[in-house]
Amino acid sequence: MRFLLFALLACAFFPSPLAAAQFQQADEEEALHLTGRWEESFDFPLALFWPTAKNFKAVHMALIPMSVPLPGGNNLRGKILAWGDHRAFGNEWRSPWMVIDPETHALLAGGIVSTIHEASLDGANEGSIFCSGHSWTPEGKLLVAGGMYLPGLKNGNRLVFLFDPANIAVGLDPWVRQPDLAVGRWYPTVLNLADGETMLILGGKNRRSQVQDSYTEYRWETNTFAPVVAEGPPGNENSCEGLYFYPRTHLLPTGDIFFSCFMQNSASVNPLTRQNRLSELDWDNSYQIDNIEVRVYGESLLLPSRPGDTLADARIQVMNGEVYDECGFGVSLGASNMVEEMSFNPADPHYKKWSDAAAADMKEKRWFPNMVILPDESLMVIGGEEDDIVGPQKRPEMREDGIWRYLARPDSARGYHSTAMLLPDGRIMTGGGDFRRSDFQVFEPPYLFRGDRPEITTISAHNFEYGLTYTVNHTENVETVVLMRPGSRTHHFDNDQRMVILHEGLSSSGSVTFTMPTDSNLAPQGYYMMFAVSPDGIPSTAEWVHVR
Repeated sequence: MRFLLFALLACAFFPSPLAAAQFQQADEEEALHLTGRWEESFDFPLALFWPTAKNFKAVHMALIPMSVPLPGGNNLRGKILAWGDHRAFGNEWRSPWMVIDPETHALLAGGIVSTIHEASLDGANEGSIFCSGHSWTPEGKLLVAGGMYLPGLKNGNRLVFLFDPANIAVGLDPWVRQPDLAVGRWYPTVLNLADGETMLILGGKNRRSQVQDSYTEYRWETNTFAPVVAEGPPGNENSCEGLYFYPRTHLLPTGDIFFSCFMQNSASVNPLTRQNRLSELDWDNSYQIDNIEVRVYGESLLLPSRPGDTLADARIQVMNGEVYDECGFGVSLGASNMVEEMSFNPADPHYKKWSDAAAADMKEKRWFPNMVILPDESLMVIGGEEDDIVGPQKRPEMREDGIWRYLARPDSARGYHSTAMLLPDGRIMTGGGDFRRSDFQVFEPPYLFRGDRPEITTISAHNFEYGLTYTVNHTENVETVVLMRPGSRTHHFDNDQRMVILHEGLSSSGSVTFTMPTDSNLAPQGYYMMFAVSPDGIPSTAEWVHVR
């Protein structure tokens, strides 16, 4: 009897290995709605491009919005374009690129961007597209500008390309060379303006490693540049001067651009109405910064907007980054977990002033992470580094309803030179990083484990015009309908990241009617992913629409 009782107790407190595994699997599956899940990681060896190379590193990543049918029934729309660093072969730079299907992990296209390599500041060297800036044009081509001129010197070249996905389907080179920049730019930002024609190429360093506190205006329809290189913003008594590297810039509801940071500085200007492009005094630099430390490489995000929003409704948040004791990269004080918000509302006590009281700080200190806004308005932060000793941060975080919490751990740490991007099915594609063990891995967010997904069955049109009304038919209950701009990310910033909430309020009737914003300041021209989101925050798979 005692033996039987002991055996029963042993079974209760010490389950068999099979039972323990079943309990663990059940617990993990139950937790998926909180932690999400990482799919199996995958690689592409660079031996596909040259025999001695190592694995690919996705330093640059962009989501292709253009519909390009391929033989066999596939389509380039919604696929990932990625490219990495470069190698010198004699007098040739070789930069590998590839187009990846994030669903099947298939390599759909790839090749080499070849340019002239000559180790002389005054020679014929062209540089490479590594460390360039890029953004999607309204017609769905990727403008790629600048990049590295000579390795190790951190100086910029004058290269400009338009990546045209349609060329892949007909066997042509998709990298179409454009007229050169007037000055070289290493680490520039490319930004679309509200007129649908002009794109800015801002900041960076020139061929002689001089910081370019300026921007160039490019007209993508005519492939021409404005004759004048425009001056950047001045500093003030509590900020650093200059646009510096990959300047964090956003288009505001007024058509102004707001420069939130690279090194601690903020300013705004309207490039389309600016009177004197040769004077830095055209910039409004009256924005205030409280912190005495200088934060660099912080992530900057324009929070979701709605039709009818004015400047007073706009909010921009900057978070994480590396902290220094002074401008110009003084003594590093380590990483930051601080989240600060800029208010443009005169009624706000923090009007035109960065405030850390508007949002909770992240759980972990990080520099070089990637921040992705999701269709349910939650925010995911992936990777980054704490400092040179501790190294990479492997555990992602998510902010839902203002509260940060941890998510499932990926296979690879994603530090400097990593990328992350929202996919049309609501998953997140990650890649690159100097600490990676694998090139790519896809994350399934918690909302994919919370119940049935709504489905967009029909849309009254797929080409949207400003100020007009449209109808979306759907399954399940729907709470919001949102537009998400396809991403274009490098060096831990994606200024193309933009979310417009077209409809709010429970819809159980199977259809939602909404009116588009009246102008392009809130939704710049181009392609968008449209998601219908349930009351539980579960998004549909996106439908592609074009706003023009």
